[in-house]
Amino acid sequence: EIANESLILGGSNDQFDDGATRYNQIMGAGGPYTGTENDVRQVIPTAGTIKDFYVKLNIDPGTAPDAYTLTVRWNGATVAQSLIVTIVADATTGNDLVHNLVVAPYDRITLMVTPVSSPAEMPIACWGMTFVADVDGESVVLGGSNGDLDDTATEYHFVTPPYPQVWTANEAFRHMLGQVCTITKLHIKINDVPGAGNSYTFTLRVADAASNVVAVVTGAASTIGNSGALEDTVANDEYMGLHVVPDDTPTVRDAYWGFVSYRQPG
Repeated sequence: EIANESLILGGSNDQFDDGATRYNQIMGAGGPYTGTENDVRQVIPTAGTIKDFYVKLNIDPGTAPDAYTLTVRWNGATVAQSLIVTIVADATTGNDLVHNLVVAPYDRITLMVTPVSSPAEMPIACWGMTFVADVDGESVVLGGSNGDLDDTATEYHFVTPPYPQVWTANEAFRHMLGQVCTITKLHIKINDVPGAGNSYTFTLRVADAASNVVAVVTGAASTIGNSGALEDTVANDEYMGLHVVPDDTPTVRDAYWGFVSYRQPG
């Protein structure tokens, strides 16, 4: 066990597009690819590095030089240290063990899939990579939804929802975190400001109750918010969710987030 390393796992049962670039979430995914990158962004909540990117296709892309390139994008861009895997027929697997993508709180990451040479086949894919936290014991839980926030009603969501899952009025969307841990460092990014005097308050939920981990996005100047030093504990067999409460009828927006799961090393 390495105290500062954890996994980011994803995949989709949707086929690649053989004629256009498409995007998906890095963590979880499961849903279809989209041509709108911002709809599938997820927010980094703590400093670290992403490395060791592995990809598996269910079928090969066709006949060489048919291929697909998968890229881990940083804040809507492919940068020098982006993790990139190109799988050329007849292969079905690939990896990037060279690049190391340094990330910081509020960075947004996405997965981009680009066809090469008009592939004959449209595979489905799963992937995984390693997150190396600057702080030992930290791992990340990433989420987001392009579904509109309600401007008057409290709503709920998974902590890692599949695209394009919308918010719900009841607490039906929950995940089991799978370990005793401390949750902290909730970071929120919405696509535009709530408006003067308005806000959205996001709270992590544990076993149908509000936790201490709360982040607020407020006013006419900010699109981000975080929970600061607030933290809470999650026990075995306790499930989690996220809820959002609008205040003073904010402008309807959509939201993207991430938080930290911390376990004492050793």
